[in-house]
Amino acid sequence: MVYLSIRHQVNDYSTWRKVYDSHKQARDQAGLEELFLLQNRDNNNEIFLMFRVGDIQKAKQFMLSEDLNAAMKRAGVMGTPEIDFMEEVTQLYA
Repeated sequence: MVYLSIRHQVNDYSTWRKVYDSHKQARDQAGLEELFLLQNRDNNNEIFLMFRVGDIQKAKQFMLSEDLNAAMKRAGVMGTPEIDFMEEVTQLYA
């Protein structure tokens, strides 16, 4: 199983959330299933997201898309998000 994690700062959580919610269909089309949406307890403008990835190629194209870039600008994302694709480790110890 492949997962996508994103961590970023936003100017204002409420503004970000409205744009994020309105962009759900694009995430769905990219094969991303939201698992977690978290805020830093000490800074509610720091956001952490975790998605299950259905199709890694679609997800990578989406992450590089102009559509997502424009949505992040509208949402007030600051700086460059930390983005990582990860694979599940099923057995940590023998």
